[in-house]
Amino acid sequence: MAGEALFRGEMAVVRGCVVIKGSRRNSTVLFDPGVTLLPSRNGLHDPLSGKDIPFGQLISGGGGVLRNNGRGWPISDIERFYGVTISAACPKGDIIRLRNFEVLEG
Repeated sequence: MAGEALFRGEMAVVRGCVVIKGSRRNSTVLFDPGVTLLPSRNGLHDPLSGKDIPFGQLISGGGGVLRNNGRGWPISDIERFYGVTISAACPKGDIIRLRNFEVLEG
């Protein structure tokens, strides 16, 4: 799995983990460094774009699939390469890298 494509979906917090909601399962999301949870805890702030992205809104961005249905990069490689620790509460079967995201209007 490699490359990046246009991605559309809806972000949510499930069991303390930011995910993209799917029809069959949720995907854990990795973001650019500096993306933070808003003080209200109802969305994210992207310092590169200066935009706030509320949870529950349809969004669009560049997405790269790192794991799909348990296939793809090993979790240890993802954590080492991106310098993250994926919480035990987060889905591990589906992981995407999302960047340059924005809320879709209407």
